[in-house]
Amino acid sequence: MRTCDDLSTDDAEAQGRRGKAGLEGNTPARKPEQALVEAVAKAHVQLRKLTDGSGQTIADVARDLGMHGADVSRILPLAFLAPKVTDAILRGRQPVDLTARTLVRDDLPHLWADQLRQFAL
Repeated sequence: MRTCDDLSTDDAEAQGRRGKAGLEGNTPARKPEQALVEAVAKAHVQLRKLTDGSGQTIADVARDLGMHGADVSRILPLAFLAPKVTDAILRGRQPVDLTARTLVRDDLPHLWADQLRQFAL
């Protein structure tokens, strides 16, 4: 099984080329937004560091990754995106207004169904 660490922008682009016309058939494919793909991948790296049994704190992870603790706290919730939202991001099929900046600054709903509604997916 591949992890977000294994994903590259090239992988996401290839997945987008192989994908259908959109999650619901109404979102045209475009090149995945690199900053958004990278933010989701970073969130999964952070989550793995926090849950690998090493006892690392958010401050430890931030120091290891050369980030501020507040940045880790803003990005980490992206590891809990609904699978359809993550898939849309990797395929370049997310709504145009869904950017890395808006995603980390919005209050992300905890329930996947609410995320799908919020992002109109």
